[in-house]
Amino acid sequence: MMKRSLVYVFMLLASLPLVAEESKREPSCGCELLSGYLGVGDALANDNFSEAKNAASLLLKSAQEDNIGAIIAGAKAIVGSGDIAAARQAFKLLTSDVVPLAEGDSHFTVMTCSKVGADWVQFKGPVKNPYLGKKMPVGDDSGCCVTSAARH
Repeated sequence: MMKRSLVYVFMLLASLPLVAEESKREPSCGCELLSGYLGVGDALANDNFSEAKNAASLLLKSAQEDNIGAIIAGAKAIVGSGDIAAARQAFKLLTSDVVPLAEGDSHFTVMTCSKVGADWVQFKGPVKNPYLGKKMPVGDDSGCCVTSAARH
C-alpha cells in the first residue's frame, strides 16, 4: 500500500511541469490587450493620430498572439485608417469587444460620450475622451461624459 501511494505521489509530481507548461499556452487575462487598447485611447484623446496607429499595431500583435479575432479586426481597422476621424470610428467598434475585459476590474471605468454615442474604457481618474480629444470642454458639466454606472 505504501509503495502504491509513493508511486501516485511520484506520478503527480512528475506531471506538474506539464500542467505548468500547459497554463503558459492559455490566453492571457487581457492585461496586454487592455494596455494596448488604453494606449490607442490615450493617443486619440491627445489628438495624436500617428501614436494611435502605433499603439494599435502593438494591440494587433497582442490580439494575434491570443487569436482574438474581433480585437484583431478592430486594431487592423485603426492601423489602416487614413485619418483620425476614421481611427475614432474604428475605435468605437473595437471598444465593444474590449469592454467585457475591463468590466468588474476596479482599476478601469467604462465611460460614455453622449455627444458621439460611444463608450470607451479608461483608467479611473480624469476623463480622457478619445472621440472628442482636445475639443472636449474643460470642466464640462453638460453630462457629455459619464461612467457606465451613471448610465443605468
